Amino acid sequence: MAFIGILLVSIIFFILDTLTIISAGVFLVAGFLFLRKAHKIIAIILFILSGLNLLVFTVWKIYTSNEKKIVRTPVGNIKVECSVCTEFKKYIDKNNYKKMDKFLEKYPYMIYYPVHNNYGLLDYSLFSLNTEMMQCAVKHGAVFDDPFIYSSCSWNNSLDDFWYFAEKQGYITSGVTTDKVINTVRFAIEHGAEVTGENFNFYEQTEKWVRKDGVVSEKDKELLEKKKKYRS
Repeated sequence: MAFIGILLVSIIFFILDTLTIISAGVFLVAGFLFLRKAHKIIAIILFILSGLNLLVFTVWKIYTSNEKKIVRTPVGNIKVECSVCTEFKKYIDKNNYKKMDKFLEKYPYMIYYPVHNNYGLLDYSLFSLNTEMMQCAVKHGAVFDDPFIYSSCSWNNSLDDFWYFAEKQGYITSGVTTDKVINTVRFAIEHGAEVTGENFNFYEQTEKWVRKDGVVSEKDKELLEKKKKYRS
């Protein structure tokens, strides 16, 4: 729900920004048209309106560029420049884990920045099957099943409903196991992700997910075999 709220606010601001620029352009063009027809007073009013639109747009952009966001961390809240958050999101969107590595050396607390809903960088990278970004997050202190991250969630484990969320976000297809899926699960478990918990059993969830497409492929079998290995 938090993600949807942020998305809606972003869309609204984008629409307002666009309308402001369009309005400024319309007033400017209309001003020149009236000026050609010797309606100087109307033209001046339109030029002023165009300038006011541009002024409001400029002031708003300056304000938002200097605005700070709050990042909750285990040691307290940290105020972060919007430009830092923008840079962080850019590296995620472009899957630039090398630059993210250098970025986190400077801003290690950004591993707690909510990328999606309340998920930090590590869990978001888990659901998006991004092992390189997971490695980067772990290197800079992120851990699976982080009590701080999950203190505001209704569940306590990184792998709980992994199949559901990864599929919901379009990163996997029902029952279709790939090398990327196998590597992601292996990375999470090998780096401390719990596979069982209160009302949670990753093994059972995996077996149900594998059979969702009605086919048990060789990759499915490989995943299940690895699951048995970790279980033992």
